[in-house]
Amino acid sequence: MAPLLDRPFANRAYKLRWLLIGGLIALSTYWSLSLNYERLFRLVWQESDQLGYYQFLPTLQGRHPWLRMPWTYLIDDRLGVSVFQMGTALLQAPFYFLGECLIWAVGTDDNGYGRMHAFTQTLGASTYCVLGLVFVFDTLVRLVRPWAALLTVVGLGLATNLFFYTMIDPGMSHVYSFFLFAWLARLTVRAHTYLTPARLYGLLVCGAMIVLVRAMNVWALLFPLLYGATSVQDVRRRLLLLRRHGIATAAGAITVLALWAPQLWYWHLVTGRWYVNAYAMKGEHFHWTDPHPFDVLFSHQNGWFIYSPLMLFAVAAAGVMAWRRVAGGRVVLLIVGITWWLYASWWCWWLGGGYGHRGFIEYYPLLAIPLAWGIERFAERARTLGIALSVAVVAFLGYMNVNMTYLYEWPWERAEWTWDKLHQVWEHAVSGDRQRHFHPE
Repeated sequence: MAPLLDRPFANRAYKLRWLLIGGLIALSTYWSLSLNYERLFRLVWQESDQLGYYQFLPTLQGRHPWLRMPWTYLIDDRLGVSVFQMGTALLQAPFYFLGECLIWAVGTDDNGYGRMHAFTQTLGASTYCVLGLVFVFDTLVRLVRPWAALLTVVGLGLATNLFFYTMIDPGMSHVYSFFLFAWLARLTVRAHTYLTPARLYGLLVCGAMIVLVRAMNVWALLFPLLYGATSVQDVRRRLLLLRRHGIATAAGAITVLALWAPQLWYWHLVTGRWYVNAYAMKGEHFHWTDPHPFDVLFSHQNGWFIYSPLMLFAVAAAGVMAWRRVAGGRVVLLIVGITWWLYASWWCWWLGGGYGHRGFIEYYPLLAIPLAWGIERFAERARTLGIALSVAVVAFLGYMNVNMTYLYEWPWERAEWTWDKLHQVWEHAVSGDRQRHFHPE
């Protein structure tokens, strides 16, 4: 943060940071509520993945039986197992119980799925998004110049599909995972300079939560293990630090077990097993011999770079960083590459209804490192023109992304969705059209 403090204006902004953060959360919540106003009464209760993540909270209060919650895969007439894990619900819990307190305070009746819980869910998603962006900024200012860090954070918040999954679908897991990944990156970069017991404890807890939210994100744990490492000996020394900081390791292990215990209990209650892959029980699996790597990136059906083109620059910059052996380039490229191939091999490679390929959203805090590095290098070569072009590109992509979010009407990824329809969306977005639920002909 030191470079920021050299400027009086930045110094005042830093002192007022919590007021600024609170203002951004309030603005984001208001924006989300305005976009969802017509469906607030059913925002939380939607028979979709959002309900699958959320349903643990009303069930905790006895509103559903644990053996058969509303959105589960039915094993038989009596038992249904959730294909979703409890991590998202755990992060939503403070805002869910805030909703319960507000309902009690105003004396209204609620079944756990009403407008008050829709409000607190949007508040929660906005809070995790803003705090995640703050963590990303705090990470980047240790690696690049503040203006490049700020431009990168603005790009992530407005010019990618993180915006959609904060504003339109706040019940999905991605914004919560985004926060956890941002926390992981912040801890890793700080620990790379100096590992304290508190940072080690935070890494253990954060890693456990990342996997508890979404098991496939386990590859993110390679980041603290490999970031800045140049040899096998470096990795070995990092693992030995677990023994050196024995108290922090033990406390982290106990906390990890406490976080995972309810999930293990639930699986055992319903199936009699301590671990369950409910997707496999449903017959959903990977097609290793028939992947769709190009489609994941460039298809009109949620292609990642088609709907979030800013990430193309981030991945390209990660490749350059890896080639030049800049810290972070290779591990980010490795993690994103593994994730890319896994999604390409999944039977539903486009990940169903949504705006853009949502499987990469949580990885944006890691990709922010090469993106900010690339922006700074470009500005160094092109000087003032480079900064102006970088700002212009981020501004245009943000403008398009926000307008397309307004235009979105489910679903954009099925067989009837074509390039021609997507072109119509682009034309309306360029013209500044923000009508809700646009229907291409």
